[in-house]
Amino acid sequence: QIYPYGSTGKLPYTTMGSGSLAAMSVFEQGWREDMPENEALELVRRSILAGVFNDLGSGSNCDTCVIRMDGTVSYNRGDVTPNPVQPLRDAIRHSSKLSFQLVPQ
Repeated sequence: QIYPYGSTGKLPYTTMGSGSLAAMSVFEQGWREDMPENEALELVRRSILAGVFNDLGSGSNCDTCVIRMDGTVSYNRGDVTPNPVQPLRDAIRHSSKLSFQLVPQ
């Protein structure tokens, strides 16, 4: 972990940000040493989503990045989108004309 003032800490896992308490509770329950990559990635997804759903300041999607010991990297933007808003936006009717009615006082 790298702290805001530049100090570091060597930890088996950590969470950061406004949803970190919810994410940490999921990590504490599911983490174990030497997890297979697919299980670890699923744990990360569940942890991030816990932050998204339990913290109003968190975002609404889940991006993941796997940095492996051999130096390869997998970056998955929009790995999980728990609340797709486009269908809701598409359902809103838009009027091309505005009309007002003046009410006498």
